[in-house]
Amino acid sequence: MTQTVDEVYFTWLTDRVDFDFGRSNGKTYIGLMGQLHSKEFVWVVPNDDNRLEDAMDLRHQFLNETGITNPGELLMGVPPLSVLEVILGLSLRCAFNGGGYPPNWAWRLIENLDLHNMADPVTSRKEEKIEDILETFIWRQYEYDGVGGLFPLAHPHEDQRKVEIWYQMNAYLDELES
Repeated sequence: MTQTVDEVYFTWLTDRVDFDFGRSNGKTYIGLMGQLHSKEFVWVVPNDDNRLEDAMDLRHQFLNETGITNPGELLMGVPPLSVLEVILGLSLRCAFNGGGYPPNWAWRLIENLDLHNMADPVTSRKEEKIEDILETFIWRQYEYDGVGGLFPLAHPHEDQRKVEIWYQMNAYLDELES
């Protein structure tokens, strides 16, 4: 059976997360990854739309690596850019700015969102919890210090709900280095 471009792309994306870095002990996370990929990332703070550009860069990288010449609507932002794509784009930025490997960073960001316990099977209760966590993240309903978001800080200098994700990431990396 032939896979669609979307199915190949989803597999390509999930291959960029190091589940074993999180000591998954053989657990799978396809349900979680599917939900992360089906959830549209909406930016509500100025300049967070730059994270969408990172996600689009992933789509271009995928096409370059696979040699797919007829991607359909993949490059046009259809389906909308997903939370999974944003996490993976940020994992590349974290590795570049903070060292380490993007797949490890991807898992760390998933842990920061408190999604690391959402192994398969994803029951309806887990699905609801994942949805709640993603809504909290997207709509910036997490804590002042970033807990509940991608980049929780021990010593925030300002309300992380109002800070561009790029600056949240840099503050997080600075705290890790100190």
